[in-house]
Amino acid sequence: MTKTSTVKSVQAYNLIRELILQGELLPGSRLVLADLEERLGVGRGPIREALMRLDRSGLIQNLPYKGAVVAPLPTYREIQYIYELRVQLECMLATEAMNLAAEKEYDEVAYILKKMEGGSSEDNFFFHPDREFHYTIYKMANMPHLLNMVNSLVDHVEIFLNSRYYGTQDQKILMQQHKEIFCAFCEKNTSKLCESLKTNILIGLRLIQQEMERMGKGCWIQPPVER
Repeated sequence: MTKTSTVKSVQAYNLIRELILQGELLPGSRLVLADLEERLGVGRGPIREALMRLDRSGLIQNLPYKGAVVAPLPTYREIQYIYELRVQLECMLATEAMNLAAEKEYDEVAYILKKMEGGSSEDNFFFHPDREFHYTIYKMANMPHLLNMVNSLVDHVEIFLNSRYYGTQDQKILMQQHKEIFCAFCEKNTSKLCESLKTNILIGLRLIQQEMERMGKGCWIQPPVER
């Protein structure tokens, strides 16, 4: 594969992934090459490569006689386990990162926080900078395999979070939580860091629960079991 083809494949992957996470391509939707080619303005070769990568990530499935389709959403029980795993993995990564971080990396996280704080209340929240905030901290741990696991877990629940409208009060609460995470990180306070991370992560579980109830999905999701 040429460098240009690789770049286009990554571009196609990111575009299709974003359409899935934003709920524009719903679970069960068929991904037809001709349609995607027209919609994305990318050739079929890079799109095929992107679909293979999305299949490996679990966001789509290649089914006999149907081809590529958007994968089903996680079950209620699976979401619970996803959040249990996230709390454990993200605390590990953040703690390791805290012990390795350099001054330049602190400045990078502080800049992202400032960008989040300046976000418009008219936006359907700030999930891109939110994920950038966590990613920037976790990548300092130099544990790319664990980081990939966390990113994959978040992908599988983000569609629920993106479907909800976030008001000014929601944004204030989540902004304050991110400030507390960064404060604990700067203080190198492991227990405070893990507790503030856990609070921030599990608010997502509560928001998903509320969204499912609003949409008539029923089934109360119990909070993760304390370990």
